[in-house]
Amino acid sequence: MAHAGGDAGGATSSAGDASVGDAGETSNGGATAGNAGGPSGGSAGSSGASGVDCAKLKQQYESAVAKARACDAGSTDECSPSSSVEPLSCGCAVLVNARSEFTAVAKKARQAYRDAKCVEGVACAAIACVAPVAASCAQGIGSASSFVCAAVTAVAN
Repeated sequence: MAHAGGDAGGATSSAGDASVGDAGETSNGGATAGNAGGPSGGSAGSSGASGVDCAKLKQQYESAVAKARACDAGSTDECSPSSSVEPLSCGCAVLVNARSEFTAVAKKARQAYRDAKCVEGVACAAIACVAPVAASCAQGIGSASSFVCAAVTAVAN
């Protein structure tokens, strides 16, 4: 699936940050901060076609994704390369904890954002998102006590 870095872009790194608003890691063996400056249908104070507050919907999505990425250190069944949430508009999918109740919340928040037409008129540049081949619960960047689902995009020899 081709997307450009955007709102809460995908987390496909082997070590990710617990924050989500600027997630967009796509690395193998470390986190490379992604791009959250991509096109956004819901900037502060804007509303969708139905008058819904897109900024509020975006914040709800970002909060849910941040919680959905969290995992327990050493877990082997919480993170999976197939467990992800699509971004609000442009970007790669975000790897999340398959067992987290917040994964469903994030997916519902994303759908509410799209239903409110907060992404209308947003053009995404075509880039390839690298599918993760494995996932694990890795220490978040900048915090010794937080762990997030992270992916490996290539297998080491």
